[in-house]
Amino acid sequence: MNSCENSILNKLKQQLIALKEAFWSNIDFSSFKDFQELQRPKVLDKLLHLLEVRLEWINGVLQIENEVSQGLKCNCGWPRPGSHLFSWKYSDLLLSILSTTKDMDNDFKERCFSQGFWSGYLLLLKKLKLKDIHRKIIIQLGDISLLDDDNQLGYLPSNLEEWKEFLTLYAQSSVSTEMVTCFTCNKQHSICTEFSHTTNDTKPWNVSLQWETICRVALLHLDSIKVLEILKTLEIPNGAFSSEFYRSLMRSFLLNKQQSALIHRTLSTVGSYLWSRKLKSLSPEARLVFQKEKEKPGASATQLQKNEDSAKAGCSYLEEPESHWGVKISLKSVCRVCKMPLTSHLSPSQGGITVYRCGHSYHTACSKEGFCLTCLHSQDDDG
Repeated sequence: MNSCENSILNKLKQQLIALKEAFWSNIDFSSFKDFQELQRPKVLDKLLHLLEVRLEWINGVLQIENEVSQGLKCNCGWPRPGSHLFSWKYSDLLLSILSTTKDMDNDFKERCFSQGFWSGYLLLLKKLKLKDIHRKIIIQLGDISLLDDDNQLGYLPSNLEEWKEFLTLYAQSSVSTEMVTCFTCNKQHSICTEFSHTTNDTKPWNVSLQWETICRVALLHLDSIKVLEILKTLEIPNGAFSSEFYRSLMRSFLLNKQQSALIHRTLSTVGSYLWSRKLKSLSPEARLVFQKEKEKPGASATQLQKNEDSAKAGCSYLEEPESHWGVKISLKSVCRVCKMPLTSHLSPSQGGITVYRCGHSYHTACSKEGFCLTCLHSQDDDG
């Protein structure tokens, strides 16, 4: 290929680039906003069903803010604090496309990173479950609202180890309370942004991801004991916590300590009781009286059982499945089957009385089923 042909090809490329830029600058994307939010992804998916077209569409939209995008990045290309809040044109449409795309997520992610479209970059990081880079970007952006798993762009540590990692990374970034250090080039950025995020808002935005705000979120998912254990291992600058928050944290720590000690004592008492060897020939109530009499030989059973409920004496307990039980009945009552007095002898071979846990009594000869017929019939009537 000679120089003349190369010159012609270069001119054609320049003309194609100019046509593409003119197309993307003049196309009216606002028509997509007329669709309802639920219908918008379906319409966009039909219009941009080809991945190449979808990628070109995203490139064209991002090129609209090309001049501004460089101001959203650090010198190394990483985000500046608060740069994700910049109001991109057609950002809702971009996020809709990125959230529904199943392929080429890595290509879209790199494109969003290079253009500084941090909302789309965060969305794809969460979609691809890249937790390591996700938490670094959130710390770099400095927005506490992103520390939320319900947020479409957010991330929330799911266990104690991830909380340790997040707070350790934040300690590296927040050398002082007035600056945020870039993870890549160590350049320090002010916690107050220097660019406006919306056309109507001229007030500067301050970094909201601070030691205190992070710990408040952590306390919603971890107890204060674990949070303080993590904080003890980190170098926290002076003035990172307000006096009010520090007092409430210490108060919560003491309460959790007391609760933990109480739970431990309770479980130890219950555990030692359940695993101890007990006399199965005595009911729990009788065994308690017997133990009290051994401790206080001079005390009578009446004094030891002032608050005893006779109706509950001898009950069957879940933790005492093999112990004796009993219910209070009257021998002057009649059998539920034959209606004869319980004291009458119906059969010389099968004498005696059968009493069930419910308190219903029968002649042994009248109750061969092994269960209470009265309770069975009452259940049938209720059903």
